[in-house]
Amino acid sequence: MSESLATLPPEARAQVALSSSQTEIDLRALAIKNVTITQVVDKVGREQCHSAAMEIKRARVAIEKTGKDARDDATKFSKAVIAEEKRLIAIVEAEETRLISLRDDWDQVQERIKREEEARERARITAIHERIAEIRNFSTLAAQCRTSFRIQELLDKLMGMELISFEEFEDEATAVHLTTVSGVKFMLEEKQSEEIERAHAKAEAEALAAQLAADRIERAKSAAALAADRAILEKERAELAAFKAASQKAIEDAKPKAAPVDEYEQKLQAFAAVVGPIANALATPIEERVSPALLEQFNKTYAPRAPAARPTDVEIIEVLAAHFRVHVGQVVEWLADMDPQAVEAHFNAEYA
Repeated sequence: MSESLATLPPEARAQVALSSSQTEIDLRALAIKNVTITQVVDKVGREQCHSAAMEIKRARVAIEKTGKDARDDATKFSKAVIAEEKRLIAIVEAEETRLISLRDDWDQVQERIKREEEARERARITAIHERIAEIRNFSTLAAQCRTSFRIQELLDKLMGMELISFEEFEDEATAVHLTTVSGVKFMLEEKQSEEIERAHAKAEAEALAAQLAADRIERAKSAAALAADRAILEKERAELAAFKAASQKAIEDAKPKAAPVDEYEQKLQAFAAVVGPIANALATPIEERVSPALLEQFNKTYAPRAPAARPTDVEIIEVLAAHFRVHVGQVVEWLADMDPQAVEAHFNAEYA
């Protein structure tokens, strides 16, 4: 073999160490050599089987020993390679460490410089965004103002703002400024309209309050005048009543005085005047006291009726069921359980 063993792949080196090519041929021949032995029937057969098994065992043990020797040699070779590796590395390891340290120090410095530059850039951009946000905030401040005067102050300040030092965000700042100015102007107009409406409403309310006050004064004057007129009317009525009373008294005083009548006689006459007509009316027949037409109508309405026929048993049961709001079967049970003698005794005792 022209190629060095050390340069062969591990699998090829293992095959060389174990002579795999020839060994495999020998083992395959050995594996089929004794296939005719299928059972042991006597001592000779037992010896033949044992001899065949030992032959295979010797071949196996030889392969194992050859493999172990190859592994031991490989272990020794591996340890020697490791030791030589360390010796050779030690020659340049310190220099490598020194150079890497110098490189890493430079990288750290550059990374720090990069972070500082990035921080400054972020701070610059943040500051610009904050200034743009301050412009936007004018809309919020204007929405919180209670008077148009305060909104006008904000608008003046916004209009006087110089849009400088926004660098690459100058277009954005300009657009935000224009939008915010437009919005604040709109809120100013709305607030001014609102204040005008409130002023008009206040003036109308004050005028209405003044009119109501004037109306109250007029009503008070009218009420006072009405009370005065009523007092005059009551006074005139009282004077008229006193005049009538005085006139009646003068008339009574001018009448001739009647002879005194006994008190009992006066009461008797009064009683006769009341009772006499009633007694005369009661003594007169009813036909003479009412008209014939009225009497005929009375007889038609209140004429005595013939006794009603006895209701049937079914009618009695239906009436009782409707009255007590139960089924007719329940009424039938009640009637079946009735004690006629007790009922008769009850009513005899009640109407005795």
